[in-house]
Amino acid sequence: MKKGIFLIVMVCFSFSQFEAGKKAVGGQVTTFKSDVTTWTFENDEIKFIDSVIGINNTGAYFVIDNLALSFGVQYVINNQTWKCNDEDCPDEWFITTDGVTDYSVDIQSPFGYMLGGAYYRGNTYAHASYVDPSSIDEDDSYLSFGGGYMFEVASGIYIDTKVEYRHSFSDNPVVSDQAPPLGTPIGNILNATDVESTSLRLYGSMGVTVVF
Repeated sequence: MKKGIFLIVMVCFSFSQFEAGKKAVGGQVTTFKSDVTTWTFENDEIKFIDSVIGINNTGAYFVIDNLALSFGVQYVINNQTWKCNDEDCPDEWFITTDGVTDYSVDIQSPFGYMLGGAYYRGNTYAHASYVDPSSIDEDDSYLSFGGGYMFEVASGIYIDTKVEYRHSFSDNPVVSDQAPPLGTPIGNILNATDVESTSLRLYGSMGVTVVF
């Protein structure tokens, strides 16, 4: 009896629910960051708020059962705001005693793209893709590898969650904002032009995918 149940489960698990010719569209929040820095001096409180949201829209086509090729477009929304005593800072707070404006923000919201593929086994899948996340930065492309799970909430509608490892093509080492600065022995090594570095970072995302 137990063997029969096991065989039924395996057949259901391997059944092709993503047949050749089907299409899928989806959207995910791939990046979310909100940094708030606060300075307090006497009776004044100043805040700098830096918020970033990356939205990825994808489309996929199943070339054979369970194997889909995909293309995605990413857009990054960046908002930076100064608050003085919980209100917008007046312009004069950014002017020096010489009458020169000492602050400017040049916010750019770049587009990026992704080319990849995924192989599905039941509701789980493995994926790989090439990603260039910014049309402004020329040194930020990477390969991603990972896995995901599709949780069906209605017919053809899924909550799509995944994790991935990213292999960067950047020639510049990644230096943490908390690392010692240039002029210190560690800082000089971390910021040297010929230093070699490796890192292991896992990234996760969640979104909605519709298969039709």
